[in-house]
Amino acid sequence: MFSNLPAWIWPAIYTTLATALFNASLKMTDGEIPKAYSALILQLVALLPAIIMIFFSNETIQNSLSQITNKGLIYSILAGLIIGVANIAILAMYHYKAPLSVAVPITRTGGMLLTVVLGILLFSEILTIKQVIGIILGIISILFLI
Repeated sequence: MFSNLPAWIWPAIYTTLATALFNASLKMTDGEIPKAYSALILQLVALLPAIIMIFFSNETIQNSLSQITNKGLIYSILAGLIIGVANIAILAMYHYKAPLSVAVPITRTGGMLLTVVLGILLFSEILTIKQVIGIILGIISILFLI
């Protein structure tokens, strides 16, 4: 049953679970810590898994650093800035008392839909009919949540 699944599905399942716990944890910080400190602590602690991954990597640091391109560095910096601002926006969303059970599905589904568009436009990805139906259902789910 599980042998037919693509290898990337397991990290995707973990990401889904982690995202849910991440959002619930951020919601719990509202009123307990100023948003700026919450964002700072969140970003600093998020460095730990990356540092551990580098430490336990089979590659030497010198070899790893030699594989960094300017383009890769720029895209990584851009992604970091985007996620940093997104985390602050999530904290603001909870500050304004957004319900976790509504706001997160809207933002995540909306993000998924925009990611599909970017995949098609930037990477020439092609969707199957089944995937298009899934996207339509995602749009409908947002409409029901609003």
